[in-house]
Amino acid sequence: WRIGDTYISSIGQYGFLVTPIQMVRVASALATEGKLIKPTIFQGRPLKYTKINISKEIFRVVNEGMRRGVTDSDGTARALNIPEVTVAAKTGTAELGVSKKLVNSWGIGYFPYENPRFAFALVMEKGSRENSVGANLVIRNLLIWMAGNTPEYIK
Repeated sequence: WRIGDTYISSIGQYGFLVTPIQMVRVASALATEGKLIKPTIFQGRPLKYTKINISKEIFRVVNEGMRRGVTDSDGTARALNIPEVTVAAKTGTAELGVSKKLVNSWGIGYFPYENPRFAFALVMEKGSRENSVGANLVIRNLLIWMAGNTPEYIK
């Protein structure tokens, strides 16, 4: 392990292997200020979670940063800045192969920002490197569809 490994690992560009389920748990834990929810496939059962012992101020800063990733003009999730719902999100890409012509594009987040009810994680595999929207476009289209067809979920 070299110091350079630490630098690139700190921004998620090295030795990380995560699943979409793990990342939606991260988004949910951020939205709930530290409740790491145990996944379940049964509706109606009480949620089980462990509490992450981090200060509310740290969660506030991270959540504000995720919201600004959507609202700022240079934010990586700005495609999710839509009038239908307020979203907080983080995006990422992973270059594939030696030529790095393809990427896996992903995004995590939650909505509505002011009173989070839902967290999401989405991965688009083997997209073109030139695709500047990636997973954001899929998430955006889903949220717009939800606004028109299931508005009770985004209020």
